[in-house]
Parts: sequence; C-alpha cells; structure tokens
Amino acid sequence: MTATTNGTATALPSAPAPDATTPATRGRPPTAAPRPWAALLALVPAAAALAICLRGLGEREMWNNEYATWHAITLSLGDFEELLRRTDLVHVVYYMVMRVWIDLVGDTPFQLRIPSAVAMAACAGLVTLIARRLVGVPIGLAAGLLFAVIPAVSRYGQETRSYAAVTVAGAFATLMLLRALERPAVPRLVAYGVSVALMGLVHFVSLTVLAAHFVLWLCATRGEDDVERRWRLAFGCGFGLLGVIWLPAIASHQSASISWIKADKAAILAFPADMFLSAPFALVLGVLSVLGAAYLWFAPSVRNRPVAGMLLAWAVVPPVFVLVTFPVLHMFLPRYVLVVLPAWAILAATGAYLSGRLIWPHLGPATAVLTVAG
Repeated sequence: MTATTNGTATALPSAPAPDATTPATRGRPPTAAPRPWAALLALVPAAAALAICLRGLGEREMWNNEYATWHAITLSLGDFEELLRRTDLVHVVYYMVMRVWIDLVGDTPFQLRIPSAVAMAACAGLVTLIARRLVGVPIGLAAGLLFAVIPAVSRYGQETRSYAAVTVAGAFATLMLLRALERPAVPRLVAYGVSVALMGLVHFVSLTVLAAHFVLWLCATRGEDDVERRWRLAFGCGFGLLGVIWLPAIASHQSASISWIKADKAAILAFPADMFLSAPFALVLGVLSVLGAAYLWFAPSVRNRPVAGMLLAWAVVPPVFVLVTFPVLHMFLPRYVLVVLPAWAILAATGAYLSGRLIWPHLGPATAVLTVAG
C-alpha cells in the first residue's frame, strides 16, 4: 500500500494497533483492529444513550407521524400492502419489524418507542467502535458519549419512526466496512454487503453514507498491489446495492405525501439547528468539528487526511444530496439525514480532544504567570 505525503508517494508498512493515548495510524485509514479490550468501552456510551432515551419514554403524547406508524403496523396485511404500494414503500422494513414487535410486546407509546431507544443506544456504541479505529481509543469514547447527549439523539430515540434505525444502520455499515478493510475475507465482505442492503432498505437516503465509504475504500486500496482487495470490497458493496437500487426510483413516484417540505432560504439556514435540535449545540459542535477536521488534515503530529475526508463526506454529503434532489424527492428535512450525526460526533470529539492536548501543557505556565502578576 502507498500513501501520498507532500506530493511524494511512500510505502506504508502494516498498521500497528492504535494505543490508548494517540490517534490511529498517521496518514492513512487504519487497517488493523485496535486492542480487543477497548471494545468494551463502547458499552459506556451505549448505556448512557439508553438511559437518556428511556427517561420519560412513555410520557410524551404520540404525534401525527407516530400515529402514522401505529396505523401502518396495525393494518390488515391486505391494507398494509396497499399502503406500501401507494405511499410508504421506503419504510417497508421498519414497518415489518414493528408489526412483529407489537405482536410480541404491545403497542403502548412506551412499548412502541423502545426499538428507537435501543437503536440510538446501539449507535452510540458503534460510534465508539468506529472512532477508536479511525482516531484512537480516547477519542472513540468521547465521540460515543458526545453522540449520546446530542439533543436529536434523545428526541428521535423516543419516537416511533425509522429515524433511529436509519442512524444505527449507517453506523453499522461503516463499521462493517472498516472490518472488511482490515481483512477482506469473504465473511466480512458478505457482512458488509448485507449491511449496505439493510441500510438502504431501512431508508434509501442513508445510502449517501457510501460517499464516505468510497473515500476510505479508495485511500485504503491505493496501489497496484491492492487491486484484488479493491475489487473484493467493490464487489461487497455492489452485492448490497443490488437489493436496494430500485428504491429511489419508486420513492420519486411516492413523494406527493411529503410535498409540503420546503427548501427555501429560511429552511436552508435553519437546517443545522433543526438537525441537532439546538442552535447553541449545533454551533459548538460545528466549531469543534471544523477543528477536528483541520487537525486531521493539517497537523503534522496527527495528520490523517483519508480519515478527515471520509468523516467530512459522511457529515456533508447526505444534507447536500437531499437539497440537490429536492425537486424530485422532496426530502430536504433535517430528520431524514440523522445518519450524519455519528460523523459530526467523531469530528467534534477529535477537535475537543486534540485541542485539549495542545492547550493543556500551556495552562500551567500561564496560570503561574497570572498568579505572579497578581
């Protein structure tokens, strides 16, 4: 494998596992799994997210969209088929899972919302696992915890809609890609292909995450000696896409039900705050994310441009996609692209952690100077 540094191609040795104090291998996507014990840290953000989402889970009254889910999953099979044919085919997998769920558990507001709470908790754990591979164990833990406290996570983790399922599906597919990059054996390639198909079936907009996958795949398989691995990974992704490639075409014919969505100037300006459900939180997270991307792109001690490019594509491409395709799909709505939240959490955690490491050594001398001056 090769990497480009300052315009010069250099050979790269096999990546060592990142330790608990430094970001992952510099200058390229990681290709070796971190220490197994570090995976247990994912339980901490997962538990935190679950606790946050379960708090008051059944207290809020269901609203129109949740009643739409309840209506769909309680229809007879004949009426359910007709509903899918007319308007809601993009939600077919979520509805089918929820039909089984209510048969097993029940359909009170609390019971209906449990799957979303569990999905967001699982996603917090996945964010930790992804980030520890990309930028190291400490940032992985911070990213998972940061994801857990994003207002949109607790809000949509308490809603009977597919938004949480879409978010966790995108994160799961990304983790499967990282595992396939580590060792492109057939089982891992099949797992990645299945995860891509699942991601698209939960909601096809989540397939925009594949832009980030492409960036990482291209960087990780660069070089003539990686041709076989490159095609293996491409086959795995293509295998998954075959199962869902028809969804966007059908969805474009069912967009009348969401024709009320606007993409005017006001909607565009409000999009970031609406996506995180907090303007101050969006601002802080945005600043930290810019810092994180800048560190990964420019800072010599932590530079890893493939990871920066991958995370930026994950964070930005889905919102741009729903804006550009608005005339056809009418899907420019913040809650349709919650699949980007893991990327923002990882970038922001990277920015916060590395800023702390840069600033902290200077705080002691600065404090001493201020004390003497005082």
